Amino acid sequence: MKVDSRVIREELRRVAIGRQQSLDPARLRLAQDSTQAERQLLELLLANSDIRRAIVPNLREADYTELATGSLFSTLVALEREEIEPDYHTVGERLETDEERALLSGLLISDLAWAGASDFDTLFKKATEALSSLRRRQLEKRLDQIQIEIGQAERESDSELVLRLYQEKTELKKRKLALSLA
Repeated sequence: MKVDSRVIREELRRVAIGRQQSLDPARLRLAQDSTQAERQLLELLLANSDIRRAIVPNLREADYTELATGSLFSTLVALEREEIEPDYHTVGERLETDEERALLSGLLISDLAWAGASDFDTLFKKATEALSSLRRRQLEKRLDQIQIEIGQAERESDSELVLRLYQEKTELKKRKLALSLA
């Protein structure tokens, strides 16, 4: 199922403590669907204003709208444009669900130990790697969709659509390769 075991243990502990009868599917989905790259990029954006100022102008809405953490990214981008320093209150009041606010709490307490250093160059490199990872993941999802569409088009003998899909697939593979080399 590709669910982080840490997420499941945390949710089971929360259920046991609260004597609930079931796991909260919304909390599990948010935690399960957010990738390591998403969490790392969000941690960096929240923790370091220099990184935030360098990365946010390079974020495209398409980079995050489909993500489980999309509303967090959207909020951070909006706050940066409004020149408001993000903290739990300013970000949390713009989020819609308790699950998003719980994720925000976890992101804010990160010590960034996984980054290996605290200098700008290292953190910027980690942030750009995380952003590239998100973009590659997005391209991989679209490539999977295209493959399914190609199969359908071939079954329906729609050679024009098959050709167009193969062209799109080739272009996406080139973009994915470029991201890997960057």
